[in-house]
Amino acid sequence: MKIFLTLISILFLFSCNCDKSLSSKFDCKNVLIDEQLEALANYNKDFYDENYSGEVISYFDNNDKQIEWKLYYKNGEIIKYESFHGNGDPKIVMPVKCNAEHGIVTVYMNQGKIAYEIEYKLGHKDGIGKSYYENGKIHKLVRFENDKKHGKQYEFSIEGDTILIEKYEHGKKLK
Repeated sequence: MKIFLTLISILFLFSCNCDKSLSSKFDCKNVLIDEQLEALANYNKDFYDENYSGEVISYFDNNDKQIEWKLYYKNGEIIKYESFHGNGDPKIVMPVKCNAEHGIVTVYMNQGKIAYEIEYKLGHKDGIGKSYYENGKIHKLVRFENDKKHGKQYEFSIEGDTILIEKYEHGKKLK
């Protein structure tokens, strides 16, 4: 029993002291990089050190009042991107990993109403996508697996009634 506990302790110590940069690079395998995010990250490296944590803000017309977009950095990596309509309402909120969409990306209409949400994994649509009517009710519910529709897809009326169900398998519509 003591040997078992000792082995568990050693494994725990080694796993906690692993090189974070190696594990981060391993996590970024098969990423579909967003070229604009990569360009912004490379541009900002000229102004911030490689371990920068904080925000980078761009303003409409350089007037320091209307925010056009924000990038959030943690230890030199972009972790979130937000853009805004000219009136200040949110336009896009995008979690980022490895310079790619990673998590639920939300796109807004004017007045802060959600237009749609799609789940991404390292730049690939992978999970549930939802589009919305202006009244906030779900218009479509779509499931993705590796950028392709997969599983049951639903379309709803503006009142919330199901009007269409389709089934897909790896991007191919089933009859």
